[in-house]
Amino acid sequence: LQTKTTDFLKNAGKMGALIRSKDWSKTSLGNPAEWPQSLKTTLSIILHSKFPMFLWWGPELLCFYNDAYRPSLGKEGKHPIILGMQAEEAWPEIWEVIKPLIDQVLSTGEATWSEDELIPIYRNNKLEDVYWTFSYSPVYDESDQRMGVFVTCYETTEKVKIYKETKEREEQLHFTIEAANLGTWDYNPLNNQFTANTRFKQWFGISADGSMDLDLALNAIIADDRNRVIHSIQEVMDKNSIKQYDIIYTIQHPETKEKRVVKAKGKAHFNENNIACRFNGTLEDITEEIKVQEYIKESEQNLRNLIEYAPVAMCIFKGPSYIVEIANKKMMDLWGKKTEQVLNTPIFTGLPESQFQGVEELLKNVFESGDRYVAHERPINLPRGEKIETTYVNFVFEPLKDTDGKITGIIAVANEVTELVLSRQKVEEAEERARMAVEAANLGTFDFNPITNEAVISEQLKKIFNSNSHINWNDFINKIHPEDKIIREVAFQEALISGKLFYEVRLIYSDQTIHWVRVQGKILHNERKEPFRVLGTLMDISDIREAHQLQEEFIAIACHELRNPLSTLNLSLELIASSPDHEDNPYYIDKALLQINRLMTMTNELLNVSKISSGFLDLKIETCNIKTIISECTNSFLSGKTKNTVQVNGNTDIAVKADKFRIEQVIINLLSNASKYSPSDSEIFIDIERKEEFVKISVRDNGIGIDQDQLPYVFKKYKRFNSSSKINGYGMGLYISEQIVQKHGGLIGVESKKGKGSVFWFTIPV
Repeated sequence: LQTKTTDFLKNAGKMGALIRSKDWSKTSLGNPAEWPQSLKTTLSIILHSKFPMFLWWGPELLCFYNDAYRPSLGKEGKHPIILGMQAEEAWPEIWEVIKPLIDQVLSTGEATWSEDELIPIYRNNKLEDVYWTFSYSPVYDESDQRMGVFVTCYETTEKVKIYKETKEREEQLHFTIEAANLGTWDYNPLNNQFTANTRFKQWFGISADGSMDLDLALNAIIADDRNRVIHSIQEVMDKNSIKQYDIIYTIQHPETKEKRVVKAKGKAHFNENNIACRFNGTLEDITEEIKVQEYIKESEQNLRNLIEYAPVAMCIFKGPSYIVEIANKKMMDLWGKKTEQVLNTPIFTGLPESQFQGVEELLKNVFESGDRYVAHERPINLPRGEKIETTYVNFVFEPLKDTDGKITGIIAVANEVTELVLSRQKVEEAEERARMAVEAANLGTFDFNPITNEAVISEQLKKIFNSNSHINWNDFINKIHPEDKIIREVAFQEALISGKLFYEVRLIYSDQTIHWVRVQGKILHNERKEPFRVLGTLMDISDIREAHQLQEEFIAIACHELRNPLSTLNLSLELIASSPDHEDNPYYIDKALLQINRLMTMTNELLNVSKISSGFLDLKIETCNIKTIISECTNSFLSGKTKNTVQVNGNTDIAVKADKFRIEQVIINLLSNASKYSPSDSEIFIDIERKEEFVKISVRDNGIGIDQDQLPYVFKKYKRFNSSSKINGYGMGLYISEQIVQKHGGLIGVESKKGKGSVFWFTIPV
């Protein structure tokens, strides 16, 4: 039935208002009131739906869409320009994609289904990659001709990009039923006179004359309903009957053959003899209402089918108890339950494992406030076989409303992403471990493209290059020492065959200092076996090289130092052996003892260094007095062959908890150094100073001093100064002293100027 009205746009949201306000006279459709009923009906369905829907109508494929679809158009773009616009003009960027689908639907009448398809659209002031799951289906006009394409869709961009897909829900379709105009009748059973208004007569195909026979009206009722109506009339005109005349039946116009479903309500009146003397009532055309009810029933079934065959888990919870009304297999699989365990049951009764995880509060808030809730990768404990496991789920809780806007339930859409989350966590953990390992090792990393000669390098590698600005691979090559460039070239050629890169070269910084680096990496080849990527690390090994060099120097010195006393000792013993009564024997014995003492000193220092390196330098802590320690150290020092004198300054009567032997070892070592590098008859000072919770002991001399640029290396292992002099030493004493002091929890340091003497100091807690 074509009605010239725009009531289909009532309560149709912002898009309904926009359609009402648009000037349609400039389009082929003209005034909305004159639009085909099929278009009005379809638009009513779309505009009153909370699910994203779109319609292309007519030969020009004019565009219509609802409020739920508007967000898909973005904040800046096609909305509201494309309303009523021809499809080809509205969607130029995707016309080649959607045109074949539209043609297919219009030519075959078969619906299409596309899932997670990339269809870029212009929105938010730019062309965006958008993924969609959608269906195109035909829309028929009154003559059963395919007149448009109906689109239901939802955007799945997030799901495709990060496997976090949530599906836009479709609420149950609600329709407003327009009040029907009434027909009236009045029948006198005593004289069989039947009268009705014009509308009634028009419906029954009776002439407009004032009176008519009841049989004319009864004949317009379809055969399947006629006897039922006659029987109902007979019952209501029986005084003893308690039946009410309230009946629905179908009539058919005798000429146009148009069928109309009507609802009749009437009442019989009786005279003093209890005989029916009058029967009158009203007739309401409920044809559209019946169609709407059938459509709603079909829509509900479609909604059930949509949920059942949805690509994600979906269900509907009804009422404040959240009774599971509908749930598809994917949702059952997610819950780890069978249908009979949860269907038509409150969710927390059928799925008790989900309780006390915060889901109750989420459902309650959505049901009471009407606000949608979206969760990404939320951990939930759910049954998996015989045990409960932590799963990660993306889900949406959407309020479900009736035609009055009252919340009656909740639609839930969910997608388990446990595997994705666990995989990402493993990758993140591996990356973090690798990052920590690289940082702990002070490694610089690089990703070099030998084709473009471009490299991506880490901040640590920039530091190794001594640069804070952007650098490329040529900068690194140019810093390589000219003599070492061949090493890099040979290593690279070998790596092209083996796939493994390794070499050590010297870099020359801008200040002309030399630094050693070690390069390790792997070469990747493409399908044509061409190198296209070099991944690796770069490490500054200058300290390692220097340590190796110092070690080699120390070994050379140690060998030399060992050979000299051994030769002297051997010669002295040979002379003693050949001349047992010779008068020079005491001289040779003293000389032999001196060399033995040198060997013992060197052996003890090597042993101490070995213990320190192995972590076995144990301390025997006891309460001892600084005065005693200083006294024994000075007596031991002065009892030797030194010509120096020692002066002690400050209060020495201080008790400390320390390894007495080790602290004496430190002080004697400092006194020996002061003696070596000072005039033979000069005075050496020991200064004692109490500072809060520690005592500071300083050994001061007036010797040759130390160059300022050498001070940072004084306590390095095997480091010797003034090596060109004849001063004995192995470069281990100060290193051992530093380790002993640090083991006590103290500090050690030096202050010196060339030619001005030195002050070596250390602290120990009291």
